[in-house]
Amino acid sequence: MLPEGDTDPEGLMCTAYQNTDGSRVMVIINYSDTDRISQIAGNDN
Repeated sequence: MLPEGDTDPEGLMCTAYQNTDGSRVMVIINYSDTDRISQIAGNDN
């Protein structure tokens, strides 16, 4: 449990959307001081 809110200052926040034209968007915010993502993979299915 985080005493001052619901944001982990050391982790990642990720959300994804599908636009009205069918394209997909993923947003990842890194709250850490170091790189956390080494690879992201997906497909068009």
